[in-house]
Amino acid sequence: MTAPDDNSIITATAPAVVYDKKNPFPSTLKRRVLLNKEGSEKETLHLELCLAGSGLEYRPGDSLAIIPANSPQAVGQVLEAGGFDAGETVELKAGETKPLGEVFATDLNITGVTKNVLKKYNAFAQSEKLESLLDPDNKAALDDYLGGREVIDMIADFPVPGLAASDFCGTLRKLLPRLYSIASSSKAHPGEVHLTVAVLRYHSHGRDREGVCSTYTADRVNEGGTMPVFLHYDKNFKLPEDGDTPIIMVGPGTGIAPFRAFVEERAATGAIGKSWLFFGDQHSATDYLYGDEWERCLADGRLSRIDLAFSRDQAEKVYVQHRMLEHCAELYSWLSDGAVFYVCGDASRMAKDVHEALITIGRPRRGSSSSKPTNNTLGTFIESAFPAAGDAVGEQRLGHLAAVAAFVEQSLAAGGAGVAGRLCLAKRLAVEPRAALGPDRLPECPAQNREVARRAAVVLVRLAVTLEQHGLLRPRRRADRPAEKRSQNADRREDGDVLEKVAREVVPHHEPHHPKRRRQRRPVERLVNAAALFSHQPRREQQ
Repeated sequence: MTAPDDNSIITATAPAVVYDKKNPFPSTLKRRVLLNKEGSEKETLHLELCLAGSGLEYRPGDSLAIIPANSPQAVGQVLEAGGFDAGETVELKAGETKPLGEVFATDLNITGVTKNVLKKYNAFAQSEKLESLLDPDNKAALDDYLGGREVIDMIADFPVPGLAASDFCGTLRKLLPRLYSIASSSKAHPGEVHLTVAVLRYHSHGRDREGVCSTYTADRVNEGGTMPVFLHYDKNFKLPEDGDTPIIMVGPGTGIAPFRAFVEERAATGAIGKSWLFFGDQHSATDYLYGDEWERCLADGRLSRIDLAFSRDQAEKVYVQHRMLEHCAELYSWLSDGAVFYVCGDASRMAKDVHEALITIGRPRRGSSSSKPTNNTLGTFIESAFPAAGDAVGEQRLGHLAAVAAFVEQSLAAGGAGVAGRLCLAKRLAVEPRAALGPDRLPECPAQNREVARRAAVVLVRLAVTLEQHGLLRPRRRADRPAEKRSQNADRREDGDVLEKVAREVVPHHEPHHPKRRRQRRPVERLVNAAALFSHQPRREQQ
């Protein structure tokens, strides 16, 4: 037998390591910078992490997930309050065994307390007071208790002497990753990813509190140390594929992060589309995050315009939505020219205020050339359908519809990335403002207002058809919903139900009463037939 020559030897290569949620990448913290200046009430960090060798590739709009560890102080407090031994071995749900101290540090959420955690805990505590808090009739009292309290308070308020460590662990939730919007372009910073993190520290109910992950990045990982990370991809929150498309970015506070990535990406790719940034925080002197960068971007043309709102720099608080309204004519013009609108930040308050500002901005302004749509689109139909509304109620309805129409048209015209998310926003605008568009208000309106509302229904019909054609309006049947969610959603109407109600109430006799047939027909088909009565369009055949 002859030995094989060197060329005949096949070398097996190990498969490339894939880093994801189950196998996070140990990313090195290269740099940490405090963005706030001296005197600020906030602590906002700029982090630069190394991704070299990970194979992880991201695009602006994606997020980085960090898997944190609980602080040694929090671990020690829970061990002491519960009378537990850190060295005791406990078995996790996956069958793995670890010392209790390690489980508290890396596996379980030992700070956040929820209604479900209280329920599980009370199976051992058997507390009448806790049982009363969990009563559905005492929701306000429960919400008050949960506000600003943590697991350590639950143990102290409802002690269970001799509670087994394994039983206690069974009442807690897993320690979950935290997602942060990526604040960099990989084209501008190869092998790196940047984050903007607001560090949470506060005092409540006699104890100092802190955010688990934000203080993990601030206090427990030194420069040169590592933290486990993986990427979370967002297919909707993306720059337009066409670099000529204008973009409007609203990002107060740490909501600025993805827009730093957007501006860097456009500069790196040579995109020439206009860009307009709205940023806000507390004080201009201390909280203008990345302020020097934005001023350089303005000077060299990477950013077309910036409007700032610093809420505490004057007696009356000013927020980003106020700046938007101050420049509503220019904003409407940008949107009419196809600008893509982005917002990032506090979803509970800021996003709602920006939503309302958009509705106001979308209201047609008679006599203003900047408010007139330039193409023969749904916006043109709105303007021609309501030549003289002349009353506040009618104008409010038209404002909602104009905003909806503008979003739909611009999304469809832009195409590509970001369309789905913006059309979903349009859908919400279409079906949620029942107080302004819904038939419930019609009986209160004078005759002329009622006529405006009827015509508004025609626009809603056309909007519904447009959304349905793009697969974004599909009525869900009650049977489609999980059983456990049916009772929670009993008072919520699905898209099709809302639209069908508009058709029934605004045009109660638009077709013969055939109960079985009506249940089988799609709500949009019923609305199209209703629209024919007003717009004199030919009746559309059922498809």
